[in-house]
Amino acid sequence: MSKKPAIQDAYITVKETHDLTRTRKLPGSRGKLSISGSYVLFLDVTAHKETVFLPVSIASGRKSTGFIYYTEGAKIVGSSAQITVSGEGITMVASGTIPYCKIPAGKTAHFKIFADVDVESARQYRFVISRINYKLNPNDARYKRFITEISTSLVKSR
Repeated sequence: MSKKPAIQDAYITVKETHDLTRTRKLPGSRGKLSISGSYVLFLDVTAHKETVFLPVSIASGRKSTGFIYYTEGAKIVGSSAQITVSGEGITMVASGTIPYCKIPAGKTAHFKIFADVDVESARQYRFVISRINYKLNPNDARYKRFITEISTSLVKSR
């Protein structure tokens, strides 16, 4: 179990329960070594005083998505990620084409984030969730931003 503290804002608390990391070295382009990493993060998200709607999506950019990630210490040359969610009282709703996890006040959603990331050669790096976007109503135009630094364990490649 992780000993990292829970972090919160006015509407949600996020707790990393644990992470798993597996990596392997691969020959890269132009003689550079690349590293392929498989990461799994387990996060618990609890809604405080209001129901929260969190998109069940993950991306490594500025897209309107639930979870935003990057690789600290290395340049991403290829990646894919997916996310699953479960929990008592947690339901899925859709607004247009975006699926949302509906987290009622006082309830906790358990997220599993799976990512496969290929990076250029780096001495050490880690997979980081840098932001979580959510809404109080799925029909709202704008997301509330939960800025964070939730990361896997540090990987040393040499």
